[in-house]
Amino acid sequence: MVLLNIVQLASEAKMGHQGKIPTKGPPIRKKPYKTPYHLRSWVDKQIKDMETQGVIKEAVSEWCHQINQATIFPNPDKLEIIKQLKPLNNQKTCRSVCGVLSYFQCYVQNYTSIAKPLTNLLKTSENFECPPEAVEALSRLKQELLKAPVKITDASSVSSVINGGIGAVLFNINHNGKESIVQYTSRALSEDERKDSTIERERLAVVVYMEHF
Repeated sequence: MVLLNIVQLASEAKMGHQGKIPTKGPPIRKKPYKTPYHLRSWVDKQIKDMETQGVIKEAVSEWCHQINQATIFPNPDKLEIIKQLKPLNNQKTCRSVCGVLSYFQCYVQNYTSIAKPLTNLLKTSENFECPPEAVEALSRLKQELLKAPVKITDASSVSSVINGGIGAVLFNINHNGKESIVQYTSRALSEDERKDSTIERERLAVVVYMEHF
């Protein structure tokens, strides 16, 4: 696992700076920045040099998925939470379950379509009742997450359109010529968007997921 965390400052490198960055606190809420392809080898070299010199070191964050130089995969400790999800007996529990599941949605193909019976329950304000299709959706999502594939971190993207929603798959062709999945993502179409032509929906998918990835 390589989650880099700057815990030693220039002061430790004898540069005269005396400040300290706290190593404990809330997670950093900042949009990830993807390194341009032509700079990746240079960035990798800089990271290795900083590790060697003790400027940065490997660290593990409880808020992140586990990664290394080639793969990304769900945190096994977090997957234990998936196994212990409670039955949907009220809207509060349903909201909590949907929140946990959505955290891992990048590992589930067609997540939006599968989870639709669950998200529909969030619209229920009175007389909460969990229909069989919602129970089945929860069971299926748990199974998909517990067998979530290991994904590679370097890839190009291909998007597609499905009935009632749009989705995209980020994948890479490895040295053996096989496709390796990096991430799934999807969202439901609004009533107005569903009335658009296939070409319009395809264009929407391209725009949405080019921005997403």
